[in-house]
Amino acid sequence: MDANSVKSIKQIEGRKGKDGYLLLELSNETESEKWIQAAKMKMLKIYDILPNAPMIFDEGKDRIMLRRALTKANKIILWNAKKQLGSEYKYIWFKNGNIFAQKGDKDKIITISCIDDIQKLTKKNTIQSQNTEETEVVT
Repeated sequence: MDANSVKSIKQIEGRKGKDGYLLLELSNETESEKWIQAAKMKMLKIYDILPNAPMIFDEGKDRIMLRRALTKANKIILWNAKKQLGSEYKYIWFKNGNIFAQKGDKDKIITISCIDDIQKLTKKNTIQSQNTEETEVVT
């Protein structure tokens, strides 16, 4: 990770009493990927970057988490996917500009690109559960 690859840093205030965050813009996609992969390898803490920082953070609040910023549209789709599909799908996540869902560890990964995809999956799950209930009643 090269500090010279940082184009800009902006502090974003938290809403409704929540902690804020820093928005970091890197010079290119390759650098972004390097930073994200490095953050997955080691749990970064504020003191790793600023060793002389005052000890003002509670345990757990001193951790630095690095993730890609989502567009407003992707935030809405991801939030709706988690809200509507969370009980049926074990995993729902965002990676490289796409939203994915997976029912279980060995199940097929489904790409979600719009709200309509969520509604289709919700209907599909409802139909499958109704068919399962009907089958159970018959046997």
